Amino acid sequence: GTGIIKAKVLKTAGIGESLLDHEIGTTLLEMSNPTIGLAAHAGQVDVRITAKADTVSFADEMIASVEGRIRQRVGKFIFGVDNDEIENVLVKLLAANGLTLAVSETGVGDPIGQRLKRVPGNETVLIEHEIYDSPVSVQSTLNLDSSLPIREMAEQAAEAICKSTKASAGIAVISHPDMDDQHADSEGGTAIAVYTPELTRSRVY
Repeated sequence: GTGIIKAKVLKTAGIGESLLDHEIGTTLLEMSNPTIGLAAHAGQVDVRITAKADTVSFADEMIASVEGRIRQRVGKFIFGVDNDEIENVLVKLLAANGLTLAVSETGVGDPIGQRLKRVPGNETVLIEHEIYDSPVSVQSTLNLDSSLPIREMAEQAAEAICKSTKASAGIAVISHPDMDDQHADSEGGTAIAVYTPELTRSRVY
């Protein structure tokens, strides 16, 4: 009989559950052994592969085979496995490449900074962390035009902190702390931007 149940979790970010489901495809998702299940969490979706086998090595082989097929389809969204946390992976990657990061958070408290500062070795990577209480205060500090859409404001804040600290990358989050949900959908209540000298990317939520 099948004596062993083994599981491996592939952790993804930057892709929603329904799109991930679509990209992996029904053929894989409807397999009975190993089984594949998706679990959505805040900002990430876990893909759990579970195999039943007589031996550990056979279970591992089954998992590896399915993992290979999943990575072919959605590999660029997989940031880690099992107990990896996205902030640990980020700090490790930056440190391994000799890169640094500066973070600016407005109207949200400091969730990114807090998570990064829990990672061992973050001191060499996170070289600056600024916190502003509202978009108005970041506007006056950086001399931003107050009529800018929040997304462009975040892009400029990310660029400003990156350049002033000479970091390899800047991340800025700007949120209207008092915006009600009804307006947030149409105007975007929160924007996040990542700036590097080669590329700027941003999103509004």
